[in-house]
Amino acid sequence: MRKAISAELQKWRRTWFLLVTIATTLMTPVLVCVAFLLSERTPEWQQIFNQGMAFHLLMIGPLVVTLIGAQLIASEYQYDTWKLSFTAPVSRPLIYLAKWFVGFVWIIGLTVPALGGNLVVGWLLGATGPLPLWLWTKFYLLAGLGMSVMLPVYNLITLITRNFFVTSGVGIVSTFTGIFIINSKYAAIYPQSSILVMLSTMTGQPMRPDMIGSWPVWIGVEAAIFVVALLASTLFVQKADYR
Repeated sequence: MRKAISAELQKWRRTWFLLVTIATTLMTPVLVCVAFLLSERTPEWQQIFNQGMAFHLLMIGPLVVTLIGAQLIASEYQYDTWKLSFTAPVSRPLIYLAKWFVGFVWIIGLTVPALGGNLVVGWLLGATGPLPLWLWTKFYLLAGLGMSVMLPVYNLITLITRNFFVTSGVGIVSTFTGIFIINSKYAAIYPQSSILVMLSTMTGQPMRPDMIGSWPVWIGVEAAIFVVALLASTLFVQKADYR
């Protein structure tokens, strides 16, 4: 497993696609900056956090997860390298799980430009008030963890369709659906918006009192999606014919 992870890391760490995901993630602080410049007011750090988290969880983050989930699998079809990967003394399920793990670490790692970019924006805009940096860090890490739930879903779609653009289209539709329903009572049970609902509740700022479900239901839905998609992707790789 360690060798499979190492091989996958070597494959991606110096590619243009890594830079694409970093640049896309940095759109979060850019959007925050534009929003406050247009409002012509000096923000507080808490407002920077709220605005940045909303953009990160509802728009930019899910799109980046889609891109990573699709490209991790689509690249194998594009360059016809599945057969080469399977020549390694590692089982097929472990080869897929190594891909998933690299994608997971990738998503969590993008917390750095997302959080760092918002800190720079706050400094440039002269943000006022307390700056709870450790709290921000914790919530951004939780956000990354929550968004990674969809990673095996996009892996599975790409395994089935063998097409990067089909998965990207599904991800875009899913992301914008989350944006449209974020203010509805169903937001907590939709995977693209539930993480923001949960984090808002944790900060003592619940989005609405009549939200469907409760913590066990919200976490259960996320866990079920993740486990089913991960198992299905693993089985698909195990059984598929790549000759």
